Amino acid sequence: MSRSATASPIAPFSTSANCLAYGAGAASCFAAANVFRTVFASQLTGAELDENIDLCLYTYNKSNAGDSSPLDFSVDLGETHLVGLGAMGHSSLWALARQSGLSGRLHVVDHEAIELSNLQRYVLAGQAEVGPL
Repeated sequence: MSRSATASPIAPFSTSANCLAYGAGAASCFAAANVFRTVFASQLTGAELDENIDLCLYTYNKSNAGDSSPLDFSVDLGETHLVGLGAMGHSSLWALARQSGLSGRLHVVDHEAIELSNLQRYVLAGQAEVGPL
């Protein structure tokens, strides 16, 4: 788990082990944005690809972004509801499940059934979860 989002169009980056799970998720968003810009380049203006990205998601600092020193904090969510488990909701749930020091009760609410047509939005689901609620 990394607190730094690192991505490159040239070579893969490894991630360090620390207490924030969001680095891999953010890096995949940057990579997906590059794919989008490549596919739709003829219809976009100013769609330059991101080069090497190394961004600390804790401080938003570009220098020393790869610092893997541990962060020691805890957060109590209390009783919280997460409404909507599409792409953003499932991604948020994935990251929260990996957050150390997190406590509380999280209720997840979504009215849509997982179907083959929307499975790509549910990062925690597989084909076994396809079907009615």
